Amino acid sequence: MFLSRLVYYSRSRIGRDPQTLQTEIDRILESARLHNRPSKITGALAFDRTWFVQVLEGGREEITETLSRILVDPRHEDLVLTEVTAISERAFRQWAMTFVDDSGLTQEICTRFSISVPLNPPLMSTASLHGLVRALVETQARAGQIRT
Repeated sequence: MFLSRLVYYSRSRIGRDPQTLQTEIDRILESARLHNRPSKITGALAFDRTWFVQVLEGGREEITETLSRILVDPRHEDLVLTEVTAISERAFRQWAMTFVDDSGLTQEICTRFSISVPLNPPLMSTASLHGLVRALVETQARAGQIRT
């Protein structure tokens, strides 16, 4: 299998109610567990209550199928695919899908990867989006706050 990485961002259509947010994020993660492990997909999903930024890694066909499901998911709108590229190794190999919320989205992390605070993915390069997600995962993993 040739490894590929897919990076996208989308605007959230989930309301701001904390219970609704929790329920919908749990549903997203359950779907990822159901589909990603059997398909050998790894990755990370960052969410700041306005934007989703996701990195998927795996076979080209498998990540394309995953993207197809995301494109029809009513929790996303204005999805922008920023990259699909061949990679030599996975950045998120230990997680079928890890989730990081905005608790680790500090001003320092935002300004390291973006020209604006708060987060504004349309103003970010693919490398910055990928770097942001990696930094968030690393920060929250150190704090023991990773959800899978």
